[in-house]
Amino acid sequence: LQLIIVDPRLLSADGQDCLATSSTSGNLEGVGQCANSEGQYIAGFSVDAWDRCAINNGAPCLSKNGGYSGGSDPTYPGYNPIYDNEFGCYMCTFDIQPACSSDNFAIRPEKFDMLMSDTNAPNLLRAGEGYKISLTAKDALNIIPVDYTVIDHNFIDDLNTSTIRYFKNGAVDTDGLLHGSSDLNKSATAYMLAGLSSLTKTQPANAEEIVQVSYDDVGLVGLEVYDENWAAVDNDDTPMDCNSSEHTYICGDLNVTFIPHHFNVENIHLRNHKDGNFTYLSNDLNMSMHIDVNLSARNAYDGITQNFQQGSLYYENPLSVDINVTEWNASIPVTTRHPLGNGTHKHDIPTETLLGFGGSDANGTHLIPWNESDTTQQLMFNYTRKNNQTVNPFILNGTDVNITVQSTYTDLTGLTPSSPVVIDGSGIADRNATLYFARVKSSQFFYDDVINSVQTPISVVVYCDTYPTCSELNNEVKINEPYWWLSVEHDEAMGDGNITLISPPTVITGAGNPTITPDTDVTVIPAQPGVDTDVYVNSGATTSLPMSVEIFLDTTPSTDTNSWLIYNTASEFSDPDPFYKVRFIGAAGWAGHGDTGHVVDSNTSAKKNRRLGW
Repeated sequence: LQLIIVDPRLLSADGQDCLATSSTSGNLEGVGQCANSEGQYIAGFSVDAWDRCAINNGAPCLSKNGGYSGGSDPTYPGYNPIYDNEFGCYMCTFDIQPACSSDNFAIRPEKFDMLMSDTNAPNLLRAGEGYKISLTAKDALNIIPVDYTVIDHNFIDDLNTSTIRYFKNGAVDTDGLLHGSSDLNKSATAYMLAGLSSLTKTQPANAEEIVQVSYDDVGLVGLEVYDENWAAVDNDDTPMDCNSSEHTYICGDLNVTFIPHHFNVENIHLRNHKDGNFTYLSNDLNMSMHIDVNLSARNAYDGITQNFQQGSLYYENPLSVDINVTEWNASIPVTTRHPLGNGTHKHDIPTETLLGFGGSDANGTHLIPWNESDTTQQLMFNYTRKNNQTVNPFILNGTDVNITVQSTYTDLTGLTPSSPVVIDGSGIADRNATLYFARVKSSQFFYDDVINSVQTPISVVVYCDTYPTCSELNNEVKINEPYWWLSVEHDEAMGDGNITLISPPTVITGAGNPTITPDTDVTVIPAQPGVDTDVYVNSGATTSLPMSVEIFLDTTPSTDTNSWLIYNTASEFSDPDPFYKVRFIGAAGWAGHGDTGHVVDSNTSAKKNRRLGW
């Protein structure tokens, strides 16, 4: 296209007048009716113009030729195709020579229709996993362009991919807060035949799935695949993208949702109660083994999916966390499992729950520490305990404990054939735990004495009948009862167990007002290993001797005396009845044989030799 600007002031007065007159009543387009007259033409535009345009070049300015060179007759003398058009006289008069230019451009399809036939499409695709797609080219009228063919090279090499990331509420992430990128697996060879993707050079009836596309995180994305080569000739003046209304690439897009490929369950540590050195067998999980674990949502190549995090905009999904303990098997004796085959009871997260991924943890991860403050997420367990079932110490190996997690995904749109699906993961613990059967006991079950204040030490002991091979015990302190050993590390302050006596004691014979001093709260701490010696039962003001009293454990509420310290040979579930007894004889009764069967001194002035056994 050539733009010609004519300045009328450069013409004669007659020429200016001629241009100013209408050309509608003449037959020479653009120059006015005056040009139909030879005299007026020469006066207005010069003899040179007349010679050029009325004699030579096919005489386009002769009235009879109507402005066309030779009147559009190529055989006319001097015919010039440049002036064989409606404005031929005008162009010749002003000696206009057309300037030619060329511009290569591509006639390309408008778009791709992109399809994915996998049963997990479109909304339950696994992060990092490749999914095959087919491409059907369409023009602006939604017709397949048959001229779009690529068979001289691998068509997949022309393809590339990008994504538009969406928050969970459907808003586009314009600030780069979401993570993830798409990728094409270009290892295959494929072609484009007459607008249909094909695995061979034979025309398919329908577009075939030719290339795998993947996305390495979770969430809703607009997945784009485009041919960046077909219209490359337009790259210099057309945007090289899929976003603008006029763009170089041939683009296809599909809205799909990716979910985790699996969960990693790592750093599983089995710990004793309160991360100490032992755990008492207990039905009450306030005394239990603890577990800490690190959970992470992962893609197919084990990368963390960072968009799996808490918050209404992100993509955390509810998760269950289950403790599994290998139970004792009679056919496979294992010394590191419960010697009597007792089962376990546990506190884990059996219902799929939003745990709060991210937050103070790295995005895509969630740590549950052994001392988790959120009681709903605490992971702990213990073995069934019976009050009359003694058990030798044993070690639980961490390899007998594993954690499994799972998360259920359901496509509420109903578009995904595989829905619902379960994404899971598991891991095995490390470290060990040491378990004891413990009890609280008085140093004697029955005391009889002439004094009115009897010292009755209370101890916490653990059972072991395999001495001297009780290697699981952390002490060598034997007590005055076979198979029982002081629990020298017992510490009430660490939650190892409380002991409380009911006061006043119950009088069963005689009469009086017995008391327990200094108080009924027995304190067993490492500073006085395994025993509280400062427990006294006093006769008080008596009216009748001998007086026998019974002392009971206070187990209501259970925190007064914890259930894992109760031992009763007569019952699986009941408290000892009583815990122990004291008989106040008085000096007058200090002769002969006492009820205990012990030989006693007949000299009432003699001091009794009392051995305190723990």
